[in-house]
Amino acid sequence: MIRFFPARSHSRLLSRTCASILLVGLAACADRPSPTSPAANCPNGVKTNSGKCVAATSALTTGPGVRTSSVPVASAVAAATTFTTFENPDASWTGSTTLIDISSIPNSSPVTAVTDGNLTVALSPTMTKAHANVDPDEGWDTWSDPPYSEVSSPHVLALYSGGSAELTLSKGVFAFGFEIEPNPFLFRDLTVTFILSSGPTTVGTITRTIHGEAGARLMAARSTTAFDKITISSSEPDGFAIGQLRYSENTSEATEFVPANEPATVTVTEDGKDVAGIDIPANTFGENVTVTVRFETLDAGAHCHDFLMGQIGRCLEITARDASGEKVPNQQPLTVGLCLESAEPLEIFKFEEPQGRATPLQQTSAAFLDCNGFQYGSARPKTGIQGFALGLMKRVGDWIGPKPLMAAHLGFGGIIGIGGGTSFFTWASPIQVASAKLVVNMQNSGKDQFGVDGTFDLSQKNFDPYLGEQGFSPSAVTVAFGEFEQTIAPSSFIYSKTIKRWVYTAPKGTKSGVQALQIDPISGAFTVGGASAPSEGERRSFFRAFSLQIGHRIRGAGLLCGTDKYFKCQLLH
Repeated sequence: MIRFFPARSHSRLLSRTCASILLVGLAACADRPSPTSPAANCPNGVKTNSGKCVAATSALTTGPGVRTSSVPVASAVAAATTFTTFENPDASWTGSTTLIDISSIPNSSPVTAVTDGNLTVALSPTMTKAHANVDPDEGWDTWSDPPYSEVSSPHVLALYSGGSAELTLSKGVFAFGFEIEPNPFLFRDLTVTFILSSGPTTVGTITRTIHGEAGARLMAARSTTAFDKITISSSEPDGFAIGQLRYSENTSEATEFVPANEPATVTVTEDGKDVAGIDIPANTFGENVTVTVRFETLDAGAHCHDFLMGQIGRCLEITARDASGEKVPNQQPLTVGLCLESAEPLEIFKFEEPQGRATPLQQTSAAFLDCNGFQYGSARPKTGIQGFALGLMKRVGDWIGPKPLMAAHLGFGGIIGIGGGTSFFTWASPIQVASAKLVVNMQNSGKDQFGVDGTFDLSQKNFDPYLGEQGFSPSAVTVAFGEFEQTIAPSSFIYSKTIKRWVYTAPKGTKSGVQALQIDPISGAFTVGGASAPSEGERRSFFRAFSLQIGHRIRGAGLLCGTDKYFKCQLLH
């Protein structure tokens, strides 16, 4: 069936009649295998109406009814580009993009451009506005149903003849796509190419084999390289229609090749602004590296770290790898930054694995970000653990005064020390610290002595895994202070009826490690003291990352000793 304009036959029952003979030739009416039946010359697969053999098990995705269309075959062309395609318009596509609404354009109108007021898409050649799959007919007979399309009757832009079209965007974007259906009720191979016009550079391509009878499919991609032109080509010059045009100016991932010893700043963008990334000074990496910054996509209800309590904001992954894919350690301090919705007393945590140690970083501004719009005083209401934490901070006042909030427009950053490497990052509310002490290289013993008093919220864990874990019965406890880390088994605790706390005391003769730990099972108040070896000295300006893990719950805070601007941590000599 060929859709004629303006006069067409409106029938979905003529898809394989000889009505198409004048335009596609006698071959269109010849007896042939159905689109999904094995063909004599395709013993290991199926033969499409275009005559191509494809694998029966992997190349085709079968939907309801008789239609069968191929999955997208994509390739990235631009160097160091991640090119991700979307097979169906599910929430991962529609929830991260903006729809250009064309419903107000009168049907049958010639259209040379469409816009939403932010992005304009120029069309070449001129296309015709139609409304698909409605009765009476309004210019395009059929469309697919969800989940293959957003809606069953979209407003579309039709090209009734010809095999190619070009879409020119008014500015660069990182994601663009549309649903497309061939004009004839036959299979057609359709290719969409995403191009950065300066150069020009081909960022990536998608090819799908799509049927014209209720077979519309999505052709959409997200790239770490911006593009501003899209071309569409069909295997036959007999037209197609596109609908549900969507785009995004945001990129969830950025990749950059950084030559040895060269400085660089790598960021991801949202709404044209740099909102997360890393600043790399000169002489950081002694060899060529590829740096990738990306927001981790999490399932609904999932968290960046499995055990870290009070997580807020995004999950950021940053890697620096050599040509063989191995991580490369940094030879200079790095600054990682992430915009937040508002200025809050939070910690930025770094970790290697979702269930590994979560280390708070020393905070700094991230001037390479553009966080305008993340306003002071606009923090959303606090509930649960976060509300308890911030309320407690107000009650006890300066003793646990948080680090100074970074200027919102400069971004919220953390410093990765030399050799710390890159990994995952997220923000969370801090553990509550009432007082802390640090003795550096006590009496030239080669050990640092530390002590911390604070409160660990023992209320229920409100996310998986170990959803609902609460209290202290006792549980395994991991104490981390600076580079020191030690886990104390539950059986090592003894309950003291006198002080109504669970108490751990190191075995007699122990000269390093945790010497004593007390935890109140009701309030979560704790006191911990110990000695770490070897001494970390003054090479980190007396900054120490402190955290407690109780069971499968982690809380932490960065301690900067010797200044009233940070958590009180007395520096003793």
